Amino acid sequence: MPLRQGQIQNVVVLGGSYGGLHAAMVLATKLPPTHRVLLIERNTHFNHLYVFPRFSIYPGHEHKAFVPYTSVFDEAKPRRKVDARRPSFGAVPLRGRGINNMKDLAESLDTDSSRGKTSVACMDDIRHGRIVLGDGGGDGDADGSSNVQSPEDDERAYSAAEPHVVLHASVVGITPSHVTVRDPHTTKSSGLWSIDTVDIPYSHLIYALGSHMPDPLRLDTCTKYEGVEMMRNMQERIKASRDIIVVGGGALGVQMASDIATLHKGLDKHVTLIHSRQYLLPAFDHKVHDEALKSLKGLGVNVVLGQRLALADGCPMGSAVKGAGAGTEEAFATGMLSRKMEDGPTKRHHIRTTHGLELDCDLLLLCTGQRPNTELMARMSPESVDPSTRLIRVLPTMQVMIPHDPSSVPRPFDVVPPCRDCDCFQDQKLFPLEADHDSPPPDVFSRIYAIGDCVDAFGAINAGYQAWFMGEVAAENIIKDITGGTSSGSDSSASSDSAQTEDLDHFHPRPNLIKLTVGGGKCVVQGAPEETEDGKTHVPVSVQDDAEDMMIEAVWKNMARADPTDMHA
Repeated sequence: MPLRQGQIQNVVVLGGSYGGLHAAMVLATKLPPTHRVLLIERNTHFNHLYVFPRFSIYPGHEHKAFVPYTSVFDEAKPRRKVDARRPSFGAVPLRGRGINNMKDLAESLDTDSSRGKTSVACMDDIRHGRIVLGDGGGDGDADGSSNVQSPEDDERAYSAAEPHVVLHASVVGITPSHVTVRDPHTTKSSGLWSIDTVDIPYSHLIYALGSHMPDPLRLDTCTKYEGVEMMRNMQERIKASRDIIVVGGGALGVQMASDIATLHKGLDKHVTLIHSRQYLLPAFDHKVHDEALKSLKGLGVNVVLGQRLALADGCPMGSAVKGAGAGTEEAFATGMLSRKMEDGPTKRHHIRTTHGLELDCDLLLLCTGQRPNTELMARMSPESVDPSTRLIRVLPTMQVMIPHDPSSVPRPFDVVPPCRDCDCFQDQKLFPLEADHDSPPPDVFSRIYAIGDCVDAFGAINAGYQAWFMGEVAAENIIKDITGGTSSGSDSSASSDSAQTEDLDHFHPRPNLIKLTVGGGKCVVQGAPEETEDGKTHVPVSVQDDAEDMMIEAVWKNMARADPTDMHA
């Protein structure tokens, strides 16, 4: 049965970072013309987070950290050209390029432009029933597979198919059949529905919303222009500060402390790194700690190990000591990218560790506090989010589980603030709880997948390359479902059994790898474990040269298929 005119299935990917972007690109190259990719991303550009610390310290490179999405679907088969009256689908901001409100958004996603039919409508059209958004379910056989015969050879089917879309929007809600989006430039409304929200149906969904980042990585904006300005403000704050305290001995903290000490070496600037453990980067080989510590001390950084700030109230591994006379936690967080120099002169702060060490600083950079961005999943399926870790429970296929766990109840994620000075979250990722084999097998959302930092991925660390492989597994499994490679039923959720997952790809965590900049033009690299001649396992750790721009051009070319000449635009 051929695809009816105007009928289209959305395969929605929430989040365009490392895992989500790769999943969307894989899907775009393999989806039949009955389906299109709708990549929904709050930011107008791909944010390469690994260079944020360096580019927030070294001037002249900040514009390179933001990669356009305009070429991510270039390797997909050609589809219907967009009408001249509508903007390019390479990236679709809701403001700019002719899209100023949700009605323009609805028109830009028109599935039959010649007749004015739309698959996404403005809120007023939805309320009055003038627009049918589509059912989002299978338009093919009962098993949900595509009805188009031999789509690989049917050029006419692809030439008439809807183009893949990168949609610049904020996700405010999900259901088993729809996602609700809002213009990211509007203020947050009190309720889920407002005049600025639109429901988008989907046949399959990949939840790739990652984590809420620590302050030095968090941008309170969603455009390249504003992001560049915030990085420049950070550069000025660091330059104007004499005493700087960096909290957290992970990759972010080590990189920021070493880069600040390198760039401002010989000047009247004192950098202190405080870490709650006795070893830096405890998830990696001990040689990484040795090399990082050696470099930090060589640059004159005061490294304090085994101590944490006295603002870890409520942390199960930390102290119940309150802040040392500074009031709220925000009083410490003077290193946020959103702060501007015009906010006033740098203010001195007095801090204290749980071991009694007292220090003064102009600038405190909190390089811990990462927490999974799973609020939307918890609203839709509370049982799918572990209440102790806030991580989404998934099968090795990356399908979202629905355990029979009455203790999993929805709770506000902002009631308990994230731990800001220890590695509790990393412990939860590295040492996941073992499954209770006495419990009944979980149900599963057969067409909803979750990947990246927000999932309990069987011990995989938070890293872009781990999310990349998770995204590939999820994308390949969706392709199998759509093209009839396996049967998952016509419902959005179905009971889990071996017949459903035996033909699907499984994710296996990759070894812990890292390329850690340690200042002085050097970086420490831990590669994949190697087997020696005597049968033992060796983890290679080496010190290599480090380019000032961290070879960002390769990311533009390989990650987003972008033209690196645009880096300077």
